[in-house]
Amino acid sequence: MSTTHDITDMVANPEKYGFSWDSGPLNKAGMELTKAAPFMVHKDLNRILEVFGDDYILNMANGTSGKVRDQLLRNDIWEDRSLVNRPEEMKEIVIGRALGRTRGRATRVTVVEKIVEVRSWVADDGTEFTDKAECMAYNIDLKLNA
Repeated sequence: MSTTHDITDMVANPEKYGFSWDSGPLNKAGMELTKAAPFMVHKDLNRILEVFGDDYILNMANGTSGKVRDQLLRNDIWEDRSLVNRPEEMKEIVIGRALGRTRGRATRVTVVEKIVEVRSWVADDGTEFTDKAECMAYNIDLKLNA
């Protein structure tokens, strides 16, 4: 198996690598994401083995359908809807998964800055309180017990 792959060339010239492209609808959560999601159609088993290796075929024989794997693209489209307008990038994702590469999921981070103002009251003897009523009661006790 080759360890170096020119994914751009594989997208443009799939026949050289033992497959062709087809496309079909892709749905998620009952919603059609695209009518033209690309998937690989195997044409030359020897070339597929040479390019993608034994694990690729063994995974499919183990119940992991190539078409189902290619449909993982739905998760990528779900996270980035504009991906449907970039067919070459969708094909690169499909090939990357076929080569055993995983695509990192998008992570959204929301940063919230919260400023908390803590007021404090100081009793006559210098003791600090965060509650005004407690501070006043303490001052009264100070004066009564003085």
